[in-house]
Amino acid sequence: MVWAWLLIVLATVFVWLLSPSFRTWTERPKFQMLEREALYERAAARHLGAPAAEVPDEQRR
Repeated sequence: MVWAWLLIVLATVFVWLLSPSFRTWTERPKFQMLEREALYERAAARHLGAPAAEVPDEQRR
């Protein structure tokens, strides 16, 4: 059973290293969370009347 898990983990790491699309797919939740956090921070700043935190232009919508 240990060998099976080791093989699965090594195969996943190998695919992650070789496939940019797989890497993007696996990292998407991290970027979605960061986008939501930035939206929350901007909304909170607007609600309080404070200037929004610095966010790069490519992330503003």
